Amino acid sequence: MGFNLKIEGQETLTYDKNIIGNIQAALSSPGDSRAKSTNNYMTLVISGKLHADQGGANSETVQLFKWAQVPAEKEEAYRKVTVQVEVTPKRTITLDKAFVVDYKEAYSSQSGIGNFTIVIRQKADTIDDVKVESDPMSAAVPSAAAAGVSGDFVSTGSQAGVMNNIGRAAVTAALNKVDPSGTAAAVVQNSLDKK
Repeated sequence: MGFNLKIEGQETLTYDKNIIGNIQAALSSPGDSRAKSTNNYMTLVISGKLHADQGGANSETVQLFKWAQVPAEKEEAYRKVTVQVEVTPKRTITLDKAFVVDYKEAYSSQSGIGNFTIVIRQKADTIDDVKVESDPMSAAVPSAAAAGVSGDFVSTGSQAGVMNNIGRAAVTAALNKVDPSGTAAAVVQNSLDKK
């Protein structure tokens, strides 16, 4: 599994799996809510390795620290953050008005490398603008043998082409092996039902 992080503001910062090691996403309500709250908040907790360019003076990750230092009254405190989780299906989370809640760095003389953790949250009055997308077709459709299903998958460039020589249940079983959440199977089945 890999991660891609893109932060857009006055400058564009990009970090990949060589730097990002862990991402947590949480949509939370106040703990005392007794019904669906209007006071929800979306938080990303991102951690990874501190990384310096060859010269060391211009660290890629120092830009995160600098963003955390921007005062709240400045517009550049809010940035667009896009996280891609490279799984099957690929998941993309976009916070278009994100700010830094917390930033930490930890150093170890034994490992010789530092780690950072940045906590990012969507601005409260724009929580409806958070986008969470899943692309069930981001990975190739598995072969029938790999999915443990007899028959042949025939790709014609459309979801309907997958049905050639295989029953609906077999396709669902195969897609559920690739995507246990059932999202891919639901998309394919929905598409076929419309035809």
